[in-house]
Amino acid sequence: MSAAEPAGTQPLGAVVDFTKRRRGGALRTAQGRWQAKAAPPPDPGRERSAAELFADDIEVSFNAISQSLTDPATAAAFLKTLDIWERALEGAHATGLIDEQQLTQLLGVVEGMRQAPRLV
Repeated sequence: MSAAEPAGTQPLGAVVDFTKRRRGGALRTAQGRWQAKAAPPPDPGRERSAAELFADDIEVSFNAISQSLTDPATAAAFLKTLDIWERALEGAHATGLIDEQQLTQLLGVVEGMRQAPRLV
């Protein structure tokens, strides 16, 4: 366990459940918003991937502030924020706050988040 990890915590993969839906009502609102922009609705017969469900959660968060990752300016700002976050993680690794394994896991989460604008 590193100094940056609070005692009694589990590894990142055991803590983050990307398949869990927290706000079904908000997701339906977001899907309706996508349909209003003439985007095809999700195929009800196809199971959604964890990345797609995570993208939905991110989109719902943006919808809560009247924004959407379907807007090119919002998507660009989101991706630039992820670039900054990636550099912060690399800095945390360089200074010993997180180890190589933690860096790899966290960069994997950031990479998954980068897919969101193209999945909504």
